[in-house]
Amino acid sequence: MLKFSRYFFIIFLIMTITPLLLMFCWHGYQIEQDMHKKEDGFFNIGFKQLEYATNDYLKIQEENTQRIIDNLPKKLINLNQYKNIFDADNAYLITSDNKIIGTSKPPLILNKLKYQNTRKIIGSYELLTDNKNEIVTVIDVPFNQDKYKRLILIDKINFNKLYPHGPFNLEVYSGSKIESNKLITTIKDPFLMPPRSPFKNPPFGHEFDKMPLNPPPIKNIPSKKLNIKDRSGNTIALLLLKMQIIQPPMNSPLSSISLIILLGGAVFSLLSGFYIKQNFVNPFLLISTASKKVQEGDLSFQLTSNVKHKDISETIKRFNSMIEELKEKQELRVSFITNLTHDLKTPLIAQERAIELIIKEFEKLNLTEQLKLAKGIDKNNKHLLRMVSLLLESYHFDSNNINLKITNINLHNLIEQCFEQLNSLASTKNINLKNNVPNDIILQADINSIKRVCLNIMANAIDNIQNNKDVKITAMNQNTNIKIIIEDNGHGISPKDLNFLFDRYYTGKSDERKIGSGLGLYVCKQLVELHKGSISVESEINNFTRFTIILPSNSNITMEKQS
Repeated sequence: MLKFSRYFFIIFLIMTITPLLLMFCWHGYQIEQDMHKKEDGFFNIGFKQLEYATNDYLKIQEENTQRIIDNLPKKLINLNQYKNIFDADNAYLITSDNKIIGTSKPPLILNKLKYQNTRKIIGSYELLTDNKNEIVTVIDVPFNQDKYKRLILIDKINFNKLYPHGPFNLEVYSGSKIESNKLITTIKDPFLMPPRSPFKNPPFGHEFDKMPLNPPPIKNIPSKKLNIKDRSGNTIALLLLKMQIIQPPMNSPLSSISLIILLGGAVFSLLSGFYIKQNFVNPFLLISTASKKVQEGDLSFQLTSNVKHKDISETIKRFNSMIEELKEKQELRVSFITNLTHDLKTPLIAQERAIELIIKEFEKLNLTEQLKLAKGIDKNNKHLLRMVSLLLESYHFDSNNINLKITNINLHNLIEQCFEQLNSLASTKNINLKNNVPNDIILQADINSIKRVCLNIMANAIDNIQNNKDVKITAMNQNTNIKIIIEDNGHGISPKDLNFLFDRYYTGKSDERKIGSGLGLYVCKQLVELHKGSISVESEINNFTRFTIILPSNSNITMEKQS
């Protein structure tokens, strides 16, 4: 046993040190992940800035144009003047018959724009069709001087104004795809460019001069694209925002060692856990399962295990030996009780017949006192005979020597037959028997067994509840099952008795309710389970007791069990 304890102590130390090593390795990994999360958060802020700047760019141009329009003189037709006043690259006038007059050759994009007679300024991003690598803003102004109806101002976009604050690169592409031949411009953060020394040969060997002007690209850097659409809703340009934080290389020897330790610790933990499970946990689970089966009365098994540890192997052998001894004692006990009950049953039956003859003679001679005494003896003798029969039958279940005859049973009629047998008992206490079972419920089962179960539970209820109470039976179809409920409104059963109510010989500890001899409900449970069903009970003190029986509506009992 000392070796066994020492072995577990060593395993405990190993399993304690291993998580510590893994924790240090995991800590470094978590720091790196935290940095990535912060970078992603910072990048999202930069992208929001880019969206706001792109949307505001046109609004500001529209507002400035509106401000200038409000202060223009009524007569001003010189296009160069418009160009200078609005600080535009080009200005064009649209006549009432949609002709274009401008300071330069009108671009093809103007022929595709639809000019509506609206009183508000319209701004949009456009791609010049005669120069595919040029994105411009087009400000469309209502114009009501003489024969002109619209003033068109075209400006090149100053992409530096769209650039968000922070360590980002902004790449601008024309069209709807990222292609190298459609790159318009790239805007870089000047603060990320290392300063250069003004000297050809720096006297102090500046480290900055040893750094490359264009650092190597970073793998898996955050990037996101923003679509720029024209007046018709077509994508004419893409703004690609990239994060430009230079990170230290992650393939250092320290990180490789940490990764090896992490993987080694994980593999070792898995192997150690598997070894402990196979040699210690599984055998104890087997013993625990076997103990539960022994507690339920099942002795028809043997533990098998390939455990090499001596103490556990010896424990399993002792447990198997104990099961064999219990099995022998159980067989002796069953044989003794079966023989005893059989020997008791024979004289009780003979005595019953003798008492019946004595009762008839006393009735003829009109001996009242002697007749009353004889009837009391007959009642006690029948009770003893019933107890002996019940005891003998309870042990028949252990040998699986019960035959069932499966027939179609009308459950409503079966309950009525039970009520006929119990009416005399119920009438002495003025107990109301209610049959609420629908007349169309058909059950495939052994009629004698089901009738006995119902009679036993209802008789117990009548015997235990107060006068002027009710015993109610209901039933219903549930998918492929039939649910039977037998309920009374009497004293109820104590919670401490409910869990043991169907155990053999358990008579209960409740003072308010007589539970019985401990065999009747046990036999009921065995008969229900023989039909592949289940029985349960629930109760509240001074409120109700409810037995629930669930049986398959169609019998699935094998032919060997039928007779």
